Amino acid sequence: MAIIRQKKIVLLSQLGECYVSYMRSVPLIINLFIVSSIIPKAFTWMFTLRNWKFNEATIPKWFLIVCCFSLHQTAIQSENIRGLFKSIDKNQIDAAYSIGYTKFDVYRRIIVPQVFATAIPIFLNSFVKLIKAMSLGFAVGFVDILAAAKLAAALQNSQVLSYFTAACVYWILCGSLTFAIGKYEAHLRFWKE
Repeated sequence: MAIIRQKKIVLLSQLGECYVSYMRSVPLIINLFIVSSIIPKAFTWMFTLRNWKFNEATIPKWFLIVCCFSLHQTAIQSENIRGLFKSIDKNQIDAAYSIGYTKFDVYRRIIVPQVFATAIPIFLNSFVKLIKAMSLGFAVGFVDILAAAKLAAALQNSQVLSYFTAACVYWILCGSLTFAIGKYEAHLRFWKE
């Protein structure tokens, strides 16, 4: 998506820009409701074309959430990557062309390694936000960490303990992700030196 928008490919670039604008502007919860309505209808329509029976209730809620969050993250990350593409010094690209690199070689050897190494903290931040945004899944019937805490609080009449436990689980998940990506980032820094 970032490459299509950067290269200004006719029609695809405009469609990508419209898609990114929509995903960045509309709240994730609205897209979650839209996706959880459209995907079951699309599956039903596809199965009907084959004269197969299909029950919309058989689609797992996690699948709908993964589809919605994937669409959302594609737009967000493509903007991050597009910004990183623009940060690459044009002199490096010109130098690569002057020694006979093809466009593919320039992307593979010059642009992508620099973008990837720089993008790791940005990706980490997005993934941490994504883990916390999973709590929106409760709106479409998905029981996540926060939903489980709400259910436990209602059953045990212990809101403080339930929510504190949920907070600890989120903290451990996000902390583990931060630690793992930090180690990988340190490995990349060592490799670049």
